[in-house]
Amino acid sequence: VSIEEYKNALIVPKDPNGKPLVDVKAITVVEDADTSKEGYSPAKIQVVYDDGKTEEVVVIVKVLPDYIEQTDPNKKPDVPDNCVKGVVETTDKATEDITRTFWVNPSKEVRIPVDNPIGKEVTKADGTKDFTWLFTGWDNELTQQFTRETTIRAQLRATLSIQTWDKKLLMNNIKMQ
Repeated sequence: VSIEEYKNALIVPKDPNGKPLVDVKAITVVEDADTSKEGYSPAKIQVVYDDGKTEEVVVIVKVLPDYIEQTDPNKKPDVPDNCVKGVVETTDKATEDITRTFWVNPSKEVRIPVDNPIGKEVTKADGTKDFTWLFTGWDNELTQQFTRETTIRAQLRATLSIQTWDKKLLMNNIKMQ
């Protein structure tokens, strides 16, 4: 937790006009919060005011996970300002064309938790199977340090079934061998 974050968390008394009664001159961390696990963790800071007075304050720090999924497509979740947007797209070649958005801690290596998509089967006009899309990987790593907005797309390629080949061509290939 940065000094600036502690300073922003302080509630300084104000006069009836909303002007702070004292200004914070400096903050020193006496005991930092344990940010190794999600939840709440106490920290102790020493606050020095402009009038020279000092005060030791216990601050309760809310420790968030290293990523948070955005569940409402129209509303960013309540995350720290420095979180970076990571978008994962399965594409329309998958059985489910899904776009998921995550907000990620940019200071750590994080794995975005998504399953590999299943490719959809494509049929011919007569209803017979033409080919299936096969998942071959992601165009960007799911595990990385996200320092800027990143989109990760599933990569799928067509896999032909023997039914889609011209049977005469197949027979000619067998005879030549």
